[in-house]
Amino acid sequence: MNPLERFAIGMGRKRPPFVPRNISCPDCGGKLEVPDERAQLVVCAYCSHKLDLTDAETKVLGAGPPRKWEFPLNIGDRFAWKGGRYEVTARMVEIEDENESEATRLYYLYSPRRGAMWLSEYGGSWDLSTTTHVKPKSNPFVAARGDEIETFDGRKWKWAESGVYELAYVDGALPWLARIGDRHSYAEFAEKGGTRTLEAESSGDEIEIGVVQPLTPKQVAEALGRTDVSPIPGVQAAEEDAGDQARRGRIVIAAACVAALVLNGLLYFWASGRGEERVRTDLEPAAMTAGAETKPFFVENPGSVIKVVLEAGGLSNAWMAVDVDLVRHEDGAEVHSYPATFEYFSGVEGGESWSEGSRDDTTFIKIAKDGWYRLRLQAVSAMGDATEATAAIHGLRVSVTDGAAIPKYFMIMSFLAGGLALVFGFSLLRQDEDDDDDD
Repeated sequence: MNPLERFAIGMGRKRPPFVPRNISCPDCGGKLEVPDERAQLVVCAYCSHKLDLTDAETKVLGAGPPRKWEFPLNIGDRFAWKGGRYEVTARMVEIEDENESEATRLYYLYSPRRGAMWLSEYGGSWDLSTTTHVKPKSNPFVAARGDEIETFDGRKWKWAESGVYELAYVDGALPWLARIGDRHSYAEFAEKGGTRTLEAESSGDEIEIGVVQPLTPKQVAEALGRTDVSPIPGVQAAEEDAGDQARRGRIVIAAACVAALVLNGLLYFWASGRGEERVRTDLEPAAMTAGAETKPFFVENPGSVIKVVLEAGGLSNAWMAVDVDLVRHEDGAEVHSYPATFEYFSGVEGGESWSEGSRDDTTFIKIAKDGWYRLRLQAVSAMGDATEATAAIHGLRVSVTDGAAIPKYFMIMSFLAGGLALVFGFSLLRQDEDDDDDD
């Protein structure tokens, strides 16, 4: 879209509506609720027939899968993640090379305000996948062992594996038509220096790119509001050998984790305060509606990282969408663009207060060349019941810091190191108690 059109007054932005509807299975007459109005497929919970919702009248696609798979999560389970509340609306099983013992269980998590994510489990390991719009610079499906690819945000990923998945089971409701036996190709790449995975999936002419992060069973259980996640039949926890050699190994690992915790904690505080603030300004709603610009700021060093912080402090039971462009000051050429969305809702449910969402956004941008830059921002906002807005009714505070460092990686490593230190510490205490009981 032309920047002048995108920043024009009156350009609206819609939030996804959420209107649940009820249908009857034309085969058995069972009453079904469709939790996502985008759903194109729903599997009858009574007769397991797959129903096509794309036509005006519901029609039966065919019988359900012959095998009934077991899942630790149920349709309708709630999943809380990063201030958002999601619901399991569909479950799937994918297999590779027709080997059902190597099945991957997938859960489609849907939120009417935040969209969808995928939660998957394979061999007792959990992953959470979100769609990303940062594409790789080269075709991921021509990469092979030893190859690397780079995404347009400058991150590098190393080829991990590729293959073809086949759909073996589906139930619930999905926003597309899925049939048993559907196949799609995949290619996975491990993040260099990180823990995430970049996954490309191809089905026909469509290619989707997702970023996958590993979750512990404890994180999954907490998100579901449980004390633990029920084990899947056939998946057994690995048993650890006892003895002096194992104890020495635990001590060494626990000590290394404590050292890593201290180091990454110090690096986190160093990174959080690094940089020099260049801009701090408050923008009024009228200015945000028409399209506002910050004063020019100078980036001293090529390759420097700037931190852009947007704060919508007055946002309450409302949402706000902001388009942000970083442009060169001398010619107005666009260097980097990104959308920022805020939403903050709160209330009382069942006698307990709740809140979700955030009023601020922090983005780090790497600048290739030194020089003068400025930010161009345009926004719309509305109260929570509104599904469309053409003007901003909330103000925004903007700050820009040059020479910043990205602290979240140090924070993640601190939590990881601290968690591992606790795990191995409790393991040593338990072993000591067992040894005392034996004596």
